[in-house]
Amino acid sequence: MSEPKVHLQKLDASVLVEIWLDGFTSGCTTAFIALTENADEEKADAWADLVAKALMDDPACMENVRNEVKERLLGIEGSPHTMTAFPVEERS
Repeated sequence: MSEPKVHLQKLDASVLVEIWLDGFTSGCTTAFIALTENADEEKADAWADLVAKALMDDPACMENVRNEVKERLLGIEGSPHTMTAFPVEERS
């Protein structure tokens, strides 16, 4: 019996960071809808995009995100982090 052929592909960690950011943005949208009376999805998406952009524009926050992804890949049990990103516009 022959060995199965295996194709190895180098992992591009930046894709995993993008997936993390997608989940973060989705969570922000969900939170906006849950916490805002009469919220519509368009406003929720716009607000979530603002929050995600503030996070992505902050080098310290992005370093925390990269560390979270790395720890997850290595199976390290992380602890909660508080990340403050500036500026984030008020919800409308």
